[in-house]
Amino acid sequence: MKQPSLCWVVVIVAATATVALWGPTTTVWAQQSDAAYVVAGGGTFGTPFVDVIDTQTNTEVTRISLPERNSGFIGVTPDGTMAYVPGDGFITVIDTRTNEISGMVTDVVRPQRVAFSPDGTVAYVTLLNPPALAIIDTFTNTVTDTIPIPNEDRGVIAVGVTPDGAFAYVSTALPQAAGAIRVIDLASREIVATIPMPVCDFGISSDLAITPDGKRVYVPVFGCTNGAAALRRAAAAANMCAGDCSMNGTVTPDEILLGLGIALGVRTLGVCPLFDVDNSGLITVDEILAAVNAAFGVCAPQPPSPNFALVVDTQTNSVVDIVDFGYVAPGAVTASTRPMTEGALLPSGSGIDITPDGRFAYVAGCTDGVCVIDTADNTVSTVVPTGGVGGLTFDVAITPDGTSAYVVGLEGYVAVIDTASNTVVTSLTVPNPQGVGIRPAGPAGTPTPTPTGPTPTRPPTRTRTETPTPTLTPTTPPTPACQPTDLGSALPVAVSGSTATGTNVFVSFCDASGSNSPEQTFLYTAPVTGFYNIDTTGSDFDTILSVRAVSCGGDELACNDDADPGLKIQTSALTLPLSAGEQVAVIVDGFNLAQGTFMLHIDLPATPTPTATPVCAPTDIGSAQPLTFTGSTAFAADQFFGPCGGFGGPEIVLQYTAPVTGSYRIDTGGSAFDTVLYVRDGDCFGVDLACNDDVDASGTRTSAVTVALEAGQRIAIFVDGFEPNANGDFTLHINVQAPAPSPTVVGL
Repeated sequence: MKQPSLCWVVVIVAATATVALWGPTTTVWAQQSDAAYVVAGGGTFGTPFVDVIDTQTNTEVTRISLPERNSGFIGVTPDGTMAYVPGDGFITVIDTRTNEISGMVTDVVRPQRVAFSPDGTVAYVTLLNPPALAIIDTFTNTVTDTIPIPNEDRGVIAVGVTPDGAFAYVSTALPQAAGAIRVIDLASREIVATIPMPVCDFGISSDLAITPDGKRVYVPVFGCTNGAAALRRAAAAANMCAGDCSMNGTVTPDEILLGLGIALGVRTLGVCPLFDVDNSGLITVDEILAAVNAAFGVCAPQPPSPNFALVVDTQTNSVVDIVDFGYVAPGAVTASTRPMTEGALLPSGSGIDITPDGRFAYVAGCTDGVCVIDTADNTVSTVVPTGGVGGLTFDVAITPDGTSAYVVGLEGYVAVIDTASNTVVTSLTVPNPQGVGIRPAGPAGTPTPTPTGPTPTRPPTRTRTETPTPTLTPTTPPTPACQPTDLGSALPVAVSGSTATGTNVFVSFCDASGSNSPEQTFLYTAPVTGFYNIDTTGSDFDTILSVRAVSCGGDELACNDDADPGLKIQTSALTLPLSAGEQVAVIVDGFNLAQGTFMLHIDLPATPTPTATPVCAPTDIGSAQPLTFTGSTAFAADQFFGPCGGFGGPEIVLQYTAPVTGSYRIDTGGSAFDTVLYVRDGDCFGVDLACNDDVDASGTRTSAVTVALEAGQRIAIFVDGFEPNANGDFTLHINVQAPAPSPTVVGL
């Protein structure tokens, strides 16, 4: 499935700007405030990017395009001057004072998380496979050493450095078989301790955090289970009984008979996994008796939740506690729990950050939002709901003053949490956000030295004078000689040919292989203003598609390697805006040594130009609750699109009025095509409240969102298609999940 080529990093600024002196006294830098950098886009969402957002106004300051194939993680140096974004075979380095790409780190294989020495002169980057820890000099941006992680066939992602810079902690990405946390002495660069992790049928550990005093390491693990066991363990975490097939809190005689049928082989375990208390795959007499006892109100002992955090003592390098996240409702944790929500079995991530005072740890990936760990007693003190569907939060970062936590959710939002009240104060719409890092206040912009002043250095926390080194800057390539074919300004364009007879002069930002393949180049002039779809569908080799401004030697405007890496579609596709009369160079290249016969298509979706004003005529579906509405987009117009998709697809707009205050789930389950669902406040032109393309990553192409609404609040619901031919019959469901007892709503 193709999506628009959009990928950014978001930077969120959080303090009043002042003027400060850095380095030599003759050089004046403008002081930057705190900022949050959010890595977004990528994969099926197109070219990645970083968005820069002012945290005082929560508005976008700038957007920084990134090369393709990023891990989604980001690390910011302690002094806040540089941000490192790992990619596939490289790391992009951003100068946060100018918010421009300043260099690239090469010779790294599948880099993941980034940690830094206390003075910021060394970056430590985990390499997924083969597992290792790369050591990078941040002044030269070169790899100075690599520490292999032995006996690790599941890869490594998480890394943290102790406050004194003496040790690094690295954990297994998938804690199966011999999963462990390794302790590395950074002076000798040797592994000095190995801390075993619980063995999981399936699970993920993608982050860890070390307390400011360096005494504890918190390592979240999510989804430590699989298959039928997942359902059983999740239900157990919700205090459900063995044999409670309907998950309603009681066991009936019919359910006991069903268990007997499973034990005798007449029925399969899949019809009621909750009988399998010991996760053996078989139903025993003891498990049938446990269900009988449950029918009389006595539940059998249940195993722990599949979601937890290991607490490691750095003095003994041993696990001293386990924080059980379970599946709990948002708000204060009590003895009352609830069943798992959709998507809760396989949370999207396990990012963690600790407040500067070390008092609380915020963990992404918990059901409906963020778990807050009280580090005094290692219990979950609250769960902060952040919106989205189920537990689809991925990463979290806390501001230097500890007052705010920024949480990225894979449903297309960045939630800002007030850590004093543990409530979401605002939510920002960002396509496919994945990682977030906080830049502390520091110097910004380009210094203006006096005529006799010395050359400025980095802020005083650096002890060495920076020596600029040559870096790869693909967005400003040299001007190679080329002889492009002029395609004119026709619409649509369909061109075929072979790259075997082409030249090899270009390397795209999206090409992690270095591109030794020949390419063919074309000039194209946009006849009208709009968003243009360009693809190589139908080509017989692994293509790379690149678009440059004006001519062959212009800046790279957009690029794409694989249209859909998840579906292993190795042709390329991108979408970019062009103005009427704008000329671009379109380059069809090959990945690595690939070459062959290509097909190039250029078209303009049947969407209104940016200057056109769409007509808003929604169908009022009232305020019933629950509500099911059916219709068809087959003959609808295409006037709108949402922040997560809908380019070119026809849509139906529905007006709904919330009957009560609460959290509403809206979905298109049962629809006959690839839907995109987005909700706006008031009418068609209101503020985006939520957007979703696919409800999960399992191949389900229907959509679902959750929004917090007040009684009487009107919303516009858009049922859209992912692409122009995505249309047909749809079913829309609206259900209030948690009616609020008061008019105050905490959420989006």
